[in-house]
Parts: sequence; C-alpha cells; structure tokens
Amino acid sequence: MYYDYYGVWICNPKLSVILSTILEPNVAIVDFSPSTKNLPYAHFDAETFINSNQRVINFTTDIYTAISSKDYNRARVLAGQISHTIQDFYSHSNWVESGHTNINFDIGKPHLNNSPVANLADNVTCVSNCSLVNATCSPFFVG
Repeated sequence: MYYDYYGVWICNPKLSVILSTILEPNVAIVDFSPSTKNLPYAHFDAETFINSNQRVINFTTDIYTAISSKDYNRARVLAGQISHTIQDFYSHSNWVESGHTNINFDIGKPHLNNSPVANLADNVTCVSNCSLVNATCSPFFVG
C-alpha cells in the first residue's frame, strides 16, 4: 500500500508521525465537527448502541472500500473517526464497571445488537424514594 500511495518501495514511517498527523486529528474531529459533536450514535451515547454499532459497521465497510480503491488517505481519515466512536463505547458504557477487562470484540459485528447492555444483576443507582440533593460547587467546577 505504501508504494501505491507514495510511489516508492522503501519506507520506514514512524508510527508516532502517522498517529499525530493523520489519526489523532480525525479522532478529535468527531467531538468538534458540527455534524457529529451532538450526534449520540457517534459517541455511543444516550443508549444508542444499535445505531452506534451500525456506524462502526458502516465505517469499516467504507474503510475497506477506500483501501480497495487505493484511497489510503480516506481510509486513514475514516479509521481515525471510527476510533473515536469505538473509544467512546468504553467511556460511555458500563463495560469496565461490569468487570470486563478485555476488549469487546463484538463491536462492529451485527450480533452486538443482540447483546444486553446491562445485566439484571447489576446494581441499580437508585432503588426507591430517590430525590435530588443540592450541593455547593467548588471553584474548580463552576461552569
């Protein structure tokens, strides 16, 4: 692939350069782009697991299509963007709190949609008689 893109056979690109110049900006853009920053399924937010997982599936297909057509720059852009969504699965779900210490290899596969997102045995946040509690904010958290 390197030859197809750059036209030379010998290459020793530094992974840190590839990550910092191509992938990282595209990971971050999901939080800043007007089209995705408030889109719940771009972030595995708001219980949109089915739509978020479909996003991963669609992007994976688009990445393979870009590679097949030798559009490696587009493939890297898409890989960065979908990395954000996959990372948000771990940030915005209870995967770790549920005791998982491994990668969820079902992300990006159709059968993730059939998996429960929480077990019935999971502790609930509020059992009964729940009420709001007013708290004074510290200067570090004033908005």
